[in-house]
Amino acid sequence: MLFEMLNGMLACEKRSIGDNKPQTLINLVRRYYDEGPDTLIDPLLRGQINILSLHSFKKIAYRCISLNLKDRPTSNRIIKRIEEALNIQSQIHGAPSTITTQSQQLESFLIPLKDIKLATREFNPENLIGDGGFGTVYKGQLSKDRKNCIDVAIKRLNLEGHQGKKEFLSELKLIANFHHQNIIPFVGYCEEDKEMIIVSRYAINRSLDHHLHNPSKRRLLTWAQRLKICLGAAKGLDYLHSGLGKDHQVIHRDVKSGNILLDENLDAKICDFGLSKEGLGTQQLTHVFTKAAGTNFYLDPVYQESGILSKKSDVYSFGVVLFEILSGAMSYVPTKFVDGSPQYLINLVRRYYNEGPEKLFDPIIKDQVGSRCFHIFKELAYQCISLNSKERPTMDTIIDRIEDAMDFQVSSFI
Repeated sequence: MLFEMLNGMLACEKRSIGDNKPQTLINLVRRYYDEGPDTLIDPLLRGQINILSLHSFKKIAYRCISLNLKDRPTSNRIIKRIEEALNIQSQIHGAPSTITTQSQQLESFLIPLKDIKLATREFNPENLIGDGGFGTVYKGQLSKDRKNCIDVAIKRLNLEGHQGKKEFLSELKLIANFHHQNIIPFVGYCEEDKEMIIVSRYAINRSLDHHLHNPSKRRLLTWAQRLKICLGAAKGLDYLHSGLGKDHQVIHRDVKSGNILLDENLDAKICDFGLSKEGLGTQQLTHVFTKAAGTNFYLDPVYQESGILSKKSDVYSFGVVLFEILSGAMSYVPTKFVDGSPQYLINLVRRYYNEGPEKLFDPIIKDQVGSRCFHIFKELAYQCISLNSKERPTMDTIIDRIEDAMDFQVSSFI
């Protein structure tokens, strides 16, 4: 019925797409689901549907007709997804999100170097908020019309060698086309006077690792807020993996708590796409072979050892983040839970997952977590870091399981 609403045809009718022979609705859905976002839409609706609303609606409809009974959602989950699609359709306006709009030309995003220098006070060290091998990040206030200033993060790429330029071109190619509430908004770029700079909106609460690494800030993150952050980050990654259409599936390749930013409402925003890979759908492949890249301690061991990169590589990295959120420990800092010598987080997880799982709790939130919520969350996170990539869930499944955990968390304290 959901696909009847979307396609404008009855299940018993037949219709042809292109030069192919007429087929019934469900056969068309199974054949063309992964094609361009407007392939299955009633022509009378084109131009009306927000692409993010379509993504949410289409995914839940497809899960309803899964040939695997276990994959079909509950009525409660269907209601949530349709409400989500309705809210997105009602709240998000403007051309960039509609399915009929062409990508904006990059030239419209150009920002003069003089404006960048003004925003950062000539790259003043006092404005520096990040420094790494890729380059430096500054906070600044930017305004093209000199009236309405916005807070921005200005990433100035390090052009020594080829990596900086490669990351700049990769990120620029992708981020201008991203339109999702859990992706950090792109503002513009500068390529002038041998400078390569990416400008995005500034997240006032900075990164997730900034909070987890700082005990006073970590104390402010309740378990309910941590679940909300997990859900938002999962939705952002799900958008990269499947929300852009068959020909534009994106693997982030550097998922970590440092690349999950938090806005004024502690909503999660995925950032930093310099290492990202796209186009698996174009090649009709589920994976590619490439030199392993990413951040140590978050990097998928399968990818690191074999060079096989897939969306499940992002899932592994996200699983590490889930355990960081649960434990309050950073993956790259040796930690001592109770007994034994300090070890890295994932080693401790594999040690205590079955025996003494309560040792994985961050003491700050230990009394806030419902038992069923903890069981679901722990099991999900452990599946994400499976050394068998086939056992790792999809981001869509991760979203459902986090929502299940949130539901049980609420019911535990009613």
